[in-house]
Amino acid sequence: MSQYYRGVLLTFLSAAGFGLLPIFAVFAYKEGASPYTLLFWRFFLAGLIFQVYNYYVHKGFGITKKEILYVLVMGVLYTMQSSFFFLSVKYISASLTSLIFYTYPALVAILSSIVYKDRLGLKGFIAVALAFAGLILVLGNISGKLNLTGVFFALATALVYSVYITLGKKVLAQIPSLTASSFIAVFAAMCFLVVGSLSGTLDFLPPEKVWFSISGIVVFSTLLAMFTFFRGIELLGPARASIISMFEPVVTVIFAALLFSEKLTPGQIAGGVLVLLGAYLVAKVEK
Repeated sequence: MSQYYRGVLLTFLSAAGFGLLPIFAVFAYKEGASPYTLLFWRFFLAGLIFQVYNYYVHKGFGITKKEILYVLVMGVLYTMQSSFFFLSVKYISASLTSLIFYTYPALVAILSSIVYKDRLGLKGFIAVALAFAGLILVLGNISGKLNLTGVFFALATALVYSVYITLGKKVLAQIPSLTASSFIAVFAAMCFLVVGSLSGTLDFLPPEKVWFSISGIVVFSTLLAMFTFFRGIELLGPARASIISMFEPVVTVIFAALLFSEKLTPGQIAGGVLVLLGAYLVAKVEK
């Protein structure tokens, strides 16, 4: 298999893993799990495995004290993003959360133009306009009462993640991606340990059925998804990998329909297409 097709396959695997994240979360919620229980165990176990991998494969952690400070800030942002994402899935459908979240490439384009003075250009403006027009269509075609809390958390997820990526552009230029991810996971686990304990919602011994979801989140939606995504970037470059990663919400929508009978209206499907088209154009502009 050529390098290109190997990169495509790995990036598809990554998108599928991340796309299954809200599906595993819904299963866990049905068994009575709390968001902070899932998040703590996700990052504690993933962070532990990442750190062991870094230590034995790379013969050390390869990070300075100054770089740890940068990664700590990214860890806090990732903690916020993950919290908002899991809370959103608790209030609105997995499909809707995933589609709203995918407005983040447009937000990244806007933030990059402000922070790094990257020119947005005509294609960039069109991409951002399409993404937000799609978002309006998605939200405007919801049958029944719109749960504003869930929508707020989904939008907050996209906004915080766009800040995370914008900052990460500078940080990851100095620190290897997997090394940064391992420390981010550890910092996130520490944050969820504190927040979950103080709120009384962290369960150190969740039911057996919840462990099925936790295992799926750690193995498929964290470790496999991250490893394959970073490898995909190495083989294809960030722009092509980002384009293929748009398969992620498609995976969520398909599995949500098959397992939970979640259905999108024609208007929501049209809006989702516009959101993904906007993300695609952003990736093409960055390329």
